[in-house]
Amino acid sequence: MTSRTRPATTCGRSADRAMVGQAASLVRSAVASFVAFKLAVMTIGLRVEQDREREGLDFGTRGEDAYHS
Repeated sequence: MTSRTRPATTCGRSADRAMVGQAASLVRSAVASFVAFKLAVMTIGLRVEQDREREGLDFGTRGEDAYHS
């Protein structure tokens, strides 16, 4: 009975493929995040009105003060 071993280059190829897959996944996630961010900015925006920011977001959103004095 002889044992067959894979050549050393096979492990190298699978590691290369894994790295390419990881890089592709990273790029895909970055592009999807960028697109989602841009869609949010174009549709609903990411900033609140200046008056609501000045009076406080807790009061503007829920009518409550964040810190009681």
